[in-house]
Amino acid sequence: ERNGERMIKLTEEKLLDYINCPAYFDMKYIKRVPLSSKEPMSHLLKIVSNFFYLNLSNGKVAKMSELKNKWESIAEARSLTPKDTLEGLGEVHRFANWMGHEQPIVLDVNTPYTIVVGDIELSGNLPAIFKKGDSYEFVITDFSKKTPDQRLIDMKLQYTIYAYAFRVLFGKEISGIRVHHVKTNKDFKTMRNENDYARMKSSINGIEKSIQSSSFYTRESFMCASCPAVAYCSFWTNEMETFKGG
Repeated sequence: ERNGERMIKLTEEKLLDYINCPAYFDMKYIKRVPLSSKEPMSHLLKIVSNFFYLNLSNGKVAKMSELKNKWESIAEARSLTPKDTLEGLGEVHRFANWMGHEQPIVLDVNTPYTIVVGDIELSGNLPAIFKKGDSYEFVITDFSKKTPDQRLIDMKLQYTIYAYAFRVLFGKEISGIRVHHVKTNKDFKTMRNENDYARMKSSINGIEKSIQSSSFYTRESFMCASCPAVAYCSFWTNEMETFKGG
């Protein structure tokens, strides 16, 4: 509680799920529809990169053989096809080559954060923090096939939240945010300022009010084809019966 008022707790995952599709949010968190848990390849590869960053933050450089074993264990656990396993291994090699060239100083990865926006308590985890001289930057390792769009990177709410959370946690500004696209070996850099933080706070407050008022609706996009809720979406309504035991 704060000043006698009850804080509304919201995770970064829930916030982003609502932004992507309010109907999906409703099915996943409110109605608890039993959705598929299949993870995209890019998310699985991030497990490998975070494994490398965590080791590096502890003073150890993981060898390529260790990264290979890590990836193959993930692929086996998720029952990936031989083609996907081989494709993923190629991405791991690209990542390792980039790290060999970069040789970063990694302070931490997945640092937990909690920020307060109005009466909302938002929690999540920060990406990898690289140190360069006296400055710090977030590095987002992007394993997606599609090349990032600089305009979207400059507006991305998630990155604004990260920058603001760094200020709250450490009492200083992050020097920048760098998105490294592994497939093309290209960097995309962005910054955040007070206008971005104002936009972030307004968005979070608006989203929370929408959730509290049960403002759920379908949002059609190119992502629908791969959405784990696509099998249920055609008959989704705000009034559909809650799934029991989901």
